[in-house]
Amino acid sequence: MYNTDNSATREVRGQAKSRPGNYVNQVIQAITDEIINGTLHPGDRLAPESELAKKYDVGRNTVREAVKQLQAYGVLYIKRADGTYIEDSFNEKMLDPLLYNLIYTSKDQNDLVQLRSIIETGIIQLAMENENIGEVLPRLLELTDETERELKKEEPSADRVLELDLKFHSAIAGTIENPQVNVLTSFIARMTVPSRKKAVEEWIRLGKQDEFIELHRDIIHVIKNRDFPKINEVVNNHYVFLRKVLNKE
Repeated sequence: MYNTDNSATREVRGQAKSRPGNYVNQVIQAITDEIINGTLHPGDRLAPESELAKKYDVGRNTVREAVKQLQAYGVLYIKRADGTYIEDSFNEKMLDPLLYNLIYTSKDQNDLVQLRSIIETGIIQLAMENENIGEVLPRLLELTDETERELKKEEPSADRVLELDLKFHSAIAGTIENPQVNVLTSFIARMTVPSRKKAVEEWIRLGKQDEFIELHRDIIHVIKNRDFPKINEVVNNHYVFLRKVLNKE
């Protein structure tokens, strides 16, 4: 069964009439709100296009475009000869709009670094609440030792060090076993790669390889001892140098 009328319907009618150039976004917002408030549930079938057009007081082409966009976001999917359904499980495409929003609204890399440090703090805290967190420690030590060997080479590779650093933080996030967190962490990491590479190159240029390694060992120590009060300090120290590099540009 599908729902054909509620407060979201009345709201979109009013908004669409007041902003005639924004009909598609209004319908997208209305459907999204209905999913959030529980009027529509994962796995539900949407009403036919003609009924949605009447419900939202818009043209069928507008509904068709809104459905098309929500399908691209991974929110809806179409069963041929059956209808349009609400996705019933997490789809990585659902985070794409957030990714592009971050790309276009971030004034500079400092904004992304701040966001990443906030996320990193939460991830480490959640990871430490996992009773099996000790299982990831050998992997973190392995990655840190490998990073140290690379940094002690006569000509260390910044790309290789960055790759190992990304694996280090990804391993921590992986202990939470939350696909949304993993995906979010992954693309925030992707967006900060340019600035982080510059920071690694600067660490190497200044001969501060030992400091870089020590920052990772501090994180391992905090996790191993479940030292919750120390999380903010350790994460902040990890990003202080990165912020300095960005502010010098």
